[in-house]
Amino acid sequence: MNLRSELSLPDVVSLTQQFVRLETENNHEDRMGHVIEDLLKPFGFQFLKHELSPGRTNLFALWEPTSLAKLILFSGHMDTVPGYNENISDLAELKDDRVYGRGTCDMKGGIAAYVVASLQFLQQNQEILQENQKGILLGFTVDEEDGCQGVDHLEELPEILQLFKRVSYCILAEPSMMQLHIGHKGINRYEVTFNGKAAHSSVPEQGINAIYMATEYIHNLRDYFQELQEISSPIGNPKLSVGTIKGGSATNVVPAQCVLSIDRRYVPGENPVEDEMRFKSMAKLIDPHVIFESSVVGWPYYLPDGEKNPLVLKLSLLLDNAPWGHLPAYTEADLYFRKYHIPTIILGPGDINQAHKTPEYISIAQLHLAVTYYTRIIEDFVNK
Repeated sequence: MNLRSELSLPDVVSLTQQFVRLETENNHEDRMGHVIEDLLKPFGFQFLKHELSPGRTNLFALWEPTSLAKLILFSGHMDTVPGYNENISDLAELKDDRVYGRGTCDMKGGIAAYVVASLQFLQQNQEILQENQKGILLGFTVDEEDGCQGVDHLEELPEILQLFKRVSYCILAEPSMMQLHIGHKGINRYEVTFNGKAAHSSVPEQGINAIYMATEYIHNLRDYFQELQEISSPIGNPKLSVGTIKGGSATNVVPAQCVLSIDRRYVPGENPVEDEMRFKSMAKLIDPHVIFESSVVGWPYYLPDGEKNPLVLKLSLLLDNAPWGHLPAYTEADLYFRKYHIPTIILGPGDINQAHKTPEYISIAQLHLAVTYYTRIIEDFVNK
């Protein structure tokens, strides 16, 4: 039994444009979710939903012959960073063999590609899916750009957890130039508040300059950064960066407070608890009353056995000997594997270096290559 021939299939370029025209700047993802649901429903998909907050609903679309079928998961996030208007995203312009607009690269183009590949396969191959007891699960998640809370909270929906037990592996469509990325670094973020004592700048010795405290701390962090570069891992060296510094109230006042924000990227084998203690102890040596806050955005991810993992070896051959590597940015791959035990490959169209920039764009060639590769992956999964 095949899907009715009168059901028209979307084109990956026009579908990317349709998604990009929807403003989903780290909110309002339901605008895109409703469009996806309307598109997939006629093809026989069933839907599971998890509302993170009003207007922000994780959507999972399932096509399966029976409730015992093994599943392959394709996933991507619907939210984008700010920049919708600056990128003239309402036009989603086609120019120089590219689609322009916020989210083209990160990652509405990837979502469009796996939707198109899945529908193309389903329209002609439902009998094979039934014969081999295989199904397709498509994920459309929320709040990735602000801490991956969407995927993190999927554990609140028991039906999703039951589905995940049947997933063989996940293709996460983050931009990788259609190369196999098998890991990424983790993120810790620190906010460090140094407390001094205000005084008139004509008698600075009567005060305690909080900016000087912060400066000494930054100097120590630069030494620590060099120390971190001696650590090697399959996904590169650890990193740290001071992102913001805020202090002082006026030029003629010794600053009583100075706040630093720090971004720390760590690799497999590092201990984030020990790392936090190191940051905290360095700060307390300078200011015993320092206020130190931390938040772990996510852990590093590295597919077990790395490039020797059978899944990597198989997919590389299947995809024209596609090279493997790792992504410099954090992704939901960590959560899919650490929390839900789903081996995940990061494989999507577009260049990660183009993400979050203005102008943001994705090449049409990458979109078509993604559809080709995703189709091969589905065919291989269903027939093995």
